[in-house]
Amino acid sequence: MYNVAEMDVTSHRRGVARDFRLCPWLLLVFSLPAARASERVAVWRKLQRHGAVPLKSSGYVLPNTAENQERFEWLATEIRSQHGEASVAQVQAIDDLPHKKLQQVFVEARSRDYEKLMRELRQVLSNPGSRA
Repeated sequence: MYNVAEMDVTSHRRGVARDFRLCPWLLLVFSLPAARASERVAVWRKLQRHGAVPLKSSGYVLPNTAENQERFEWLATEIRSQHGEASVAQVQAIDDLPHKKLQQVFVEARSRDYEKLMRELRQVLSNPGSRA
């Protein structure tokens, strides 16, 4: 789970200290050739697994942390290796999505994930004999 309220991580990657508060969000924008449907699905699944939130403009956003920066950089490298284009940007703000609203989007997305997990757990626990 992301603690979007406390984004004060500092990275010393590549010998340069970064204050993630200056640009609290990472943005991944990419395109893959139309013939690469399976690769597009694989990228989408990884974005889902990383907890990235999709934007209407075909970009994906994560809180700016060293771990998320690495995730997006690896994914961008993978997209480029599949003859696609990808860019990772550190952004301070998204004009049509205020900071508080973007935080709320993350909270809602993770809440849905946890609700689904809880339903699945209740189902397993209510049928103890059906476990493998």
